[in-house]
Amino acid sequence: VTVALLAQISVMVSAVHISHLSAPSVVLVGDELLLDCDFSYQESESSQLDLKWYFNSSPFPIYQWVPSMQKGPQVIGDLFKNNLDLLYSAHNDTFKKHRALHILNPDHRFSGTYMCKVSSFVDEDFQQKEVLIIGKQIYHRTRKVADEEKSTKLINET
Repeated sequence: VTVALLAQISVMVSAVHISHLSAPSVVLVGDELLLDCDFSYQESESSQLDLKWYFNSSPFPIYQWVPSMQKGPQVIGDLFKNNLDLLYSAHNDTFKKHRALHILNPDHRFSGTYMCKVSSFVDEDFQQKEVLIIGKQIYHRTRKVADEEKSTKLINET
C-alpha cells in the first residue's frame, strides 16, 4: 500500500507545475510591481526548464529565462526593456531564481493581463493575473470617497 501511494504521489508531481502566481490587483503609478510565478519541477526536468512571461494575450513573450543556459533573463520588446529589473532574485534555487517579473516605475501602459508559462520537455503550465496601474490622484480620490462613505454610514448607524 505504501509503495502504491508513493508511486501515485510521484506521478502527481512528475512534471513542471505552477503552484502559485502572486501579483497585486492594483498598483500606484511609480510603485514597483512584482509578479511571482512559483512553480515545482522534477530534478530530471531542471536542464529543460523554460520560463516566459506574456502581456495582454500577445503570442510573443516579454521576458524569457532558460536556467540551464546559465545566463540571466532576457527582455523581449520595447515597452518593458527599461522597466524590468533583470537582477531581481525571487528564490535561492538556481532553477527558480528569476521566476518573478519585477517592474520598476510602472505607469498606465503596464495595466493588463500578465501570464507566466513554465515549460519542460515533459509538460507545461501557465497562469495569469490582471493588474491595474492607477494614478495617485485617482487612488486618493477613491480613498477619500470610500472614507466619506464610511463616515456617512457611521453617522447613519448612530
